[in-house]
Amino acid sequence: MGRIAAAGPLTNILIAALTFPLYMVFSESFIGTIFGFMCFVNVFLGVFNLIPFGPLDGKKILRWNAIAWAFLLIIGAIIFSLIWPRMPAIIT
Repeated sequence: MGRIAAAGPLTNILIAALTFPLYMVFSESFIGTIFGFMCFVNVFLGVFNLIPFGPLDGKKILRWNAIAWAFLLIIGAIIFSLIWPRMPAIIT
């Protein structure tokens, strides 16, 4: 059950990890803005889904394997901390 629950947040975090370098390369163009939004939305959804509460996947993952939950949360937090300072540049 935990592996299945981890698939959603893991996919979001992987998409964010793949789109962040593309955003950095194309940051001055419209396509860079699209990659920036993709990165931000996916990392936000992935980290939000890792909250260990109620019907969210974080509760199932934490029960299954606390180390896997912490690893996903840390990776998501790192990507989030990298994209967050660049958000005004993405929006404008």
